[in-house]
Amino acid sequence: MDRTDQRELINRCQLGDLGSFEKLYELYRYKAMGTAYLIGGSRNIAEDIVQEAFVICYYQIKKLKNPDIFNIWFYRILVRVGWRMATKHKSHIDLKNTDSEQKDITCDSSRIESFADISHDRLIVRDAVKKLPPTLKTIVILYYFNELTTKEIAKILDLFQGTVKSRLHKARKLLEKELGNSFKKETVNNRKELGLNEK
Repeated sequence: MDRTDQRELINRCQLGDLGSFEKLYELYRYKAMGTAYLIGGSRNIAEDIVQEAFVICYYQIKKLKNPDIFNIWFYRILVRVGWRMATKHKSHIDLKNTDSEQKDITCDSSRIESFADISHDRLIVRDAVKKLPPTLKTIVILYYFNELTTKEIAKILDLFQGTVKSRLHKARKLLEKELGNSFKKETVNNRKELGLNEK
């Protein structure tokens, strides 16, 4: 969906068109679920995060003045709900979920790529990402999994772009230290192949 079509869709949502909101949900739910899973660490928590994020989105979308920044606005909601729920359920998070749970999340769409791929190497990378401090983990998730620029991430997290770049660099070093070449192979190179240079 191009920018103009999405703008029109969001405008209809702001007018209370439930059908348009359902289309918006379908447009974002795969990435939202994958992101929530990586933040929360389990399928159940991820489902709660996504559900609450979309409920907030539904009730607050009328306040969004610029439909063109919906992506940033929605991810800000998703991340903050994710942090809150992940903290709340921290004692219940299992960093080594079963393959069957991960397949349940990823098998219904080829759109969930990168970290959401269920290959062995990427499962190892995902487990390492989950062990990062929340601020670093979130930046890695938004940058690699959601293919957002450092400028967009800065707006989502209310940080300076330089701070995002610094934390992304620190996260890479931590992951490379733990994983050796696996992180570069499965994330950095994959992003370069997609033409997604750091911005």
